[in-house]
Amino acid sequence: MQIHQLQMSYSPEEDRIILRVGSTTDEEICLFLTRRLVNDFWTILVPAMKQSEPMLNDMQKTSEIPEVKKIKQEIQHQQIIEKSDYITPFNKGKESPVGQTPMLTTKISINTNDSNMTLFVFSSADGKNINLNLNQELVHNLYELIAKVLPSTNWGLVLEGATNTAFIENKTKSVLH
Repeated sequence: MQIHQLQMSYSPEEDRIILRVGSTTDEEICLFLTRRLVNDFWTILVPAMKQSEPMLNDMQKTSEIPEVKKIKQEIQHQQIIEKSDYITPFNKGKESPVGQTPMLTTKISINTNDSNMTLFVFSSADGKNINLNLNQELVHNLYELIAKVLPSTNWGLVLEGATNTAFIENKTKSVLH
């Protein structure tokens, strides 16, 4: 599946975050994310986001002060977010491989590879898996979407490693193209 759009919103009726993924072939995947899952997911998303950054040579890695590295990462994150389209409405897909009801995600696995892509595997209790290959920009935008929708959940989660730029209050649905 080639990703065209990402959208994240909160469903107060379900007390879950809904992640919608639209493809270039007009498919749509909807996933329910629970409070526990989002909290656990965040602890692996932040390192994955850092791993997806362009590799520095060994000399740069060892000589850089941690505070400087963090500032550079925040600047890079902000530059990626500023280039992203959060204005165009989400296009509902004509086909849904997981059905009309969002799949309740019980586990998320992340694997990185040498081609600067990150594989996210969203699993359900009944053994269904949704595999999404995200490039560096999409990983950063997934991070941003979670940070934007989280305040509307009233879950009281504190996201470790979140940048100040990620906490822009937005109670509406966030869409990424």
